[in-house]
Amino acid sequence: MELAGTPSPTSGLVPRNSKQQVASRAGCSPRAAESRLDVELPILQSEHEMRMMAMQMMTSSISEAMERYKELIQVNSSYRIRHSQLLREQTQLKNNIQILLNEKSELLVEQTERPASCVEAKRLCEEAGMNICVPSEKEQQV
Repeated sequence: MELAGTPSPTSGLVPRNSKQQVASRAGCSPRAAESRLDVELPILQSEHEMRMMAMQMMTSSISEAMERYKELIQVNSSYRIRHSQLLREQTQLKNNIQILLNEKSELLVEQTERPASCVEAKRLCEEAGMNICVPSEKEQQV
Protein backbone atom coordinates (compact mmCIF):
# COMPACT_ATOMS: atom_id res chain seq x y z
CA MET A 1 0.00 0.00 0.00
CA GLU A 2 1.39 3.35 -0.97
CA LEU A 3 0.90 6.43 1.15
CA ALA A 4 0.15 9.72 -0.50
CA GLY A 5 3.23 11.81 -0.85
CA THR A 6 5.68 8.90 -0.59
CA PRO A 7 7.54 8.13 -3.76
CA SER A 8 6.91 4.87 -5.51
CA PRO A 9 10.13 2.88 -5.91
CA THR A 10 9.20 2.16 -9.50
CA SER A 11 8.42 5.67 -10.59
CA GLY A 12 10.72 8.64 -10.57
CA LEU A 13 7.90 11.19 -10.55
CA VAL A 14 5.38 11.88 -7.85
CA PRO A 15 1.87 12.54 -9.16
CA ARG A 16 0.70 16.12 -8.84
CA ASN A 17 -2.28 15.23 -6.64
CA SER A 18 0.08 13.56 -4.13
CA LYS A 19 2.06 16.77 -3.83
CA GLN A 20 -1.11 18.71 -3.22
CA GLN A 21 -2.25 16.20 -0.58
CA VAL A 22 1.12 16.45 1.17
CA ALA A 23 0.98 20.23 1.05
CA SER A 24 -2.53 20.37 2.48
CA ARG A 25 -1.57 17.98 5.34
CA ALA A 26 1.64 19.84 6.13
CA GLY A 27 -0.17 23.14 6.10
CA CYS A 28 2.05 24.69 3.49
CA SER A 29 1.67 25.79 -0.09
CA PRO A 30 1.80 23.24 -2.90
CA ARG A 31 4.95 24.91 -4.23
CA ALA A 32 6.77 24.48 -0.86
CA ALA A 33 5.68 20.85 -0.65
CA GLU A 34 6.83 20.25 -4.21
CA SER A 35 10.16 21.84 -3.45
CA ARG A 36 10.50 19.68 -0.34
CA LEU A 37 9.63 16.54 -2.29
CA ASP A 38 12.09 17.48 -5.02
CA VAL A 39 14.83 17.57 -2.34
CA GLU A 40 13.77 14.48 -0.41
CA LEU A 41 12.96 12.21 -3.37
CA PRO A 42 16.55 11.79 -4.62
CA ILE A 43 17.71 11.16 -1.03
CA LEU A 44 15.02 8.52 -0.53
CA GLN A 45 15.80 6.94 -3.90
CA SER A 46 19.50 6.83 -3.03
CA GLU A 47 18.77 5.24 0.34
CA HIS A 48 16.47 2.75 -1.36
CA GLU A 49 19.18 1.80 -3.89
CA MET A 50 21.74 1.39 -1.11
CA ARG A 51 19.40 -0.83 0.89
CA MET A 52 18.58 -2.89 -2.18
CA MET A 53 22.31 -3.35 -2.89
CA ALA A 54 22.88 -4.31 0.74
CA MET A 55 20.05 -6.86 0.51
CA GLN A 56 21.50 -8.24 -2.72
CA MET A 57 24.93 -8.52 -1.10
CA MET A 58 23.39 -10.30 1.90
CA THR A 59 21.54 -12.68 -0.42
CA SER A 60 24.72 -13.54 -2.30
CA SER A 61 26.61 -13.87 0.97
CA ILE A 62 23.97 -16.27 2.28
CA SER A 63 24.16 -18.27 -0.97
CA GLU A 64 27.96 -18.49 -0.70
CA ALA A 65 27.68 -19.53 2.94
CA MET A 66 25.22 -22.27 2.03
CA GLU A 67 27.54 -23.57 -0.69
CA ARG A 68 30.45 -23.60 1.76
CA TYR A 69 28.20 -25.36 4.29
CA LYS A 70 27.41 -28.09 1.73
CA GLU A 71 31.12 -28.52 0.98
CA LEU A 72 31.93 -28.78 4.69
CA ILE A 73 29.20 -31.38 5.17
CA GLN A 74 30.80 -33.50 2.43
CA VAL A 75 34.28 -33.06 3.93
CA ASN A 76 32.95 -33.94 7.37
CA SER A 77 31.26 -37.04 5.98
CA SER A 78 34.50 -38.22 4.36
CA TYR A 79 36.40 -37.60 7.61
CA ARG A 80 33.76 -39.57 9.54
CA ILE A 81 34.07 -42.51 7.13
CA ARG A 82 37.87 -42.42 7.33
CA HIS A 83 37.73 -42.16 11.13
CA SER A 84 35.54 -45.28 11.28
CA GLN A 85 37.98 -47.15 9.03
CA LEU A 86 40.91 -46.12 11.20
CA LEU A 87 39.11 -47.22 14.36
CA ARG A 88 38.48 -50.66 12.82
CA GLU A 89 42.13 -50.89 11.77
CA GLN A 90 43.24 -49.82 15.25
CA THR A 91 41.09 -52.52 16.85
CA GLN A 92 42.53 -55.13 14.47
CA LEU A 93 46.08 -53.98 15.24
CA LYS A 94 45.40 -54.19 18.99
CA ASN A 95 44.14 -57.74 18.52
CA ASN A 96 47.22 -58.63 16.49
CA ILE A 97 49.48 -57.13 19.16
CA GLN A 98 47.74 -59.19 21.84
CA ILE A 99 48.17 -62.35 19.77
CA LEU A 100 51.87 -61.59 19.25
CA LEU A 101 52.37 -60.88 22.96
CA ASN A 102 50.78 -64.23 23.82
CA GLU A 103 53.00 -66.01 21.29
CA LYS A 104 56.05 -64.24 22.71
CA SER A 105 55.15 -65.36 26.22
CA GLU A 106 54.79 -68.96 25.03
CA LEU A 107 58.14 -68.79 23.22
CA LEU A 108 59.83 -67.37 26.32
CA VAL A 109 58.44 -70.23 28.41
CA GLU A 110 59.67 -72.73 25.82
CA GLN A 111 63.06 -71.04 25.70
CA THR A 112 63.51 -71.22 29.47
CA GLU A 113 62.42 -74.87 29.48
CA ARG A 114 64.91 -75.91 26.78
CA PRO A 115 68.12 -75.55 28.78
CA ALA A 116 66.55 -77.51 31.62
CA SER A 117 65.41 -80.22 29.24
CA CYS A 118 68.83 -80.24 27.58
CA VAL A 119 70.50 -80.71 30.93
CA GLU A 120 68.00 -83.46 31.73
CA ALA A 121 68.58 -85.13 28.33
CA LYS A 122 72.32 -84.97 28.82
CA ARG A 123 72.01 -86.56 32.26
CA LEU A 124 69.77 -89.29 30.87
CA CYS A 125 72.24 -89.95 28.07
CA GLU A 126 75.06 -90.28 30.57
CA GLU A 127 73.00 -92.69 32.68
CA ALA A 128 72.08 -94.70 29.62
CA GLY A 129 75.69 -94.73 28.55
CA MET A 130 76.67 -96.14 31.93
CA ASN A 131 73.98 -98.78 31.75
CA ILE A 132 74.91 -99.83 28.28
CA CYS A 133 77.84 -102.12 28.33
CA VAL A 134 80.40 -102.05 25.63
CA PRO A 135 80.75 -105.59 24.19
CA SER A 136 84.42 -105.77 25.02
CA GLU A 137 83.68 -104.90 28.64
CA LYS A 138 80.97 -107.62 28.77
CA GLU A 139 83.51 -110.21 27.76
CA GLN A 140 85.88 -109.09 30.42
CA GLN A 141 83.18 -109.29 33.07
CA VAL A 142 82.29 -112.86 32.21
